[in-house]
Amino acid sequence: KTNMLILNYAKNFYVIGLLGHIQELTLKTLSATFLTSSNLAFFSQGEASAKLLNRIPDSLFVIIYPRISKLSKEDSSEIAIRSFKIILLIVALIGILLTLIAKPLIIFLYGQEFGPSATVIQIAVPGLVILASCMPFVAYFEGIGKANLVPKLQLIPIFFQALIGYFMINKYGLDGASLTLS
Repeated sequence: KTNMLILNYAKNFYVIGLLGHIQELTLKTLSATFLTSSNLAFFSQGEASAKLLNRIPDSLFVIIYPRISKLSKEDSSEIAIRSFKIILLIVALIGILLTLIAKPLIIFLYGQEFGPSATVIQIAVPGLVILASCMPFVAYFEGIGKANLVPKLQLIPIFFQALIGYFMINKYGLDGASLTLS
């Protein structure tokens, strides 16, 4: 019986990762369909740079998940909320800094021709700040044994992003892809 519980719980983690991968692939596929090859390269470079914001909550996730799983629901929710506030503050400040220095940094590192990559970063940062800030809530649901809620909640943004992405990328090109990422 214990093995079945562990397998069932592990299944939720697998589905969470799978849905995240599907979301990423959907955006990349739409971008590859509608963008020129140079714009696709700019988008990929900007996306990779902007996603560096996720490194902060990823490292915190490793620390708070075991702690949340050992505490009561009330204490766990307090840690998740406090972590959300701290990550929001840190990531928002880094996001603002990244938005301000993106263009000069990209031009300095890669040259003027790569300027559109900076635009991707600047457009995508607000959405990625929100995503990064919400990671403690994923740890909370997984830590209190409600990991099955996370994939259910992921379905809505995946569908919404695919639908919006189809129209935005088709109509606005690189800027539409950046907005869809955000």
